[in-house]
Amino acid sequence: MGFNIKYYIISIAAIFISLGIGIFIGFNMNGQEVYLKQHQVLVDSLENRFVEFKREKESLEQNVRDLNTEREKLSVFVGNIFYEVVYNKLEGLNIAVIETTDRYFYDDINETLKLSGASIPVHVKYMDKIYNITEEQKREINDLTERNLEKNEDFIDFINNEIVNSFMSGDINHILNFLIDNEYIQYNCDFNGSENSNIDSVVVTGGNSGSPEHSVGQLNVCLIKKLQEKQFRVIGMERSDVEQSHIPAFKDLNISTVDNVDSRMGKISLIYLLEGARGHYGEKPTADSLAPFVVIDPSEE
Repeated sequence: MGFNIKYYIISIAAIFISLGIGIFIGFNMNGQEVYLKQHQVLVDSLENRFVEFKREKESLEQNVRDLNTEREKLSVFVGNIFYEVVYNKLEGLNIAVIETTDRYFYDDINETLKLSGASIPVHVKYMDKIYNITEEQKREINDLTERNLEKNEDFIDFINNEIVNSFMSGDINHILNFLIDNEYIQYNCDFNGSENSNIDSVVVTGGNSGSPEHSVGQLNVCLIKKLQEKQFRVIGMERSDVEQSHIPAFKDLNISTVDNVDSRMGKISLIYLLEGARGHYGEKPTADSLAPFVVIDPSEE
């Protein structure tokens, strides 16, 4: 009797286990089917999205190609008219150029000014050495100048004064010669080579490489203020690739500016400003427009 009961219990348990296994397998089979359907829907959605992305990518690439083609056409156009627009535009004018850092290339500005017919009686470049003079160099400078220049700011202010005074006198004194010989500045001048030694405009470069010792207020602003005090007309210019722009500071000084003078369009803007136009031109947010617009009044023809 006990044997039969155990047999029945085991049999019933086996039946329930079999049912459980069957239900589990059936559920998994149905669940797998649902999962596969969801997976297929997801794959189809991704494939459709991928096709859309591919179309958008092809469209953007075509837009880039069209823009590059248009840019090349504009570059060719500006290149073709550059010499016509610039040639002899500033004939008879004397333009001084001051570079306040030696970290950027501005030598091509002289070529543009010469093409415009302007004379360049003086071109000054401040070397970055002026920001890091040693105590020994400071003593040497003080002995020569009979001054007491304690800080770098005092030394830079002193150089600014010497530069502006040389513009007024049209001469290089022994102090400037010392600064040149010791490579604090580069100073190329040809005052006697101009029909008129008076300087009509001074172009001052802006921008620095992010070096903390090169403060716009320390050099550029003080220099421009000294030039303005002596009634020089000042134009501010800088390249489009400078790390820190000085155009906002120049605007505060109420001088006209060009922020992309490394381009032909920027050089054209510079020539127009030196001719008498005013404003702020270039490609940066501080610019009023890309270039000066010349409006001719038909009644004056």
